[in-house]
Amino acid sequence: MRKKKDSFLNEKDEKPGPVFFALQMIHRLTYINVPIVEAKSSNSLLPVHALLRGDGSLGLMLINLDSKNTATVKIKINGGAFAADGTRFDFDPAKPPDGYVTKGGPANGLGNEFSVQIPPRSITDIAIPKAH
Repeated sequence: MRKKKDSFLNEKDEKPGPVFFALQMIHRLTYINVPIVEAKSSNSLLPVHALLRGDGSLGLMLINLDSKNTATVKIKINGGAFAADGTRFDFDPAKPPDGYVTKGGPANGLGNEFSVQIPPRSITDIAIPKAH
């Protein structure tokens, strides 16, 4: 099997590569024993994954496989009520983070229906707390 050079750690300076950050994005999305819930995408270049966490919050992972176009995605969540504010983590291999950690930031205007833009060839995780 041929190993893709520098996909996990760069051989020269040991800086993390795309696989390192992809695993980090999966870790941010889930916890142990968290059920995966049904999630569908009408765009073959934008798979989506969803998890319902033990605290009632929802974790979404959106992966834009299109190397040229930003995807605007409409999200509709059935079953449960979710907060308008959450947290968003992005990983874009063309703009990797400094250091070893993808930084999260506020995500506003969420709830049970919202739209979000996903940059080309990137992974976005969104954590949405349940509404109070």
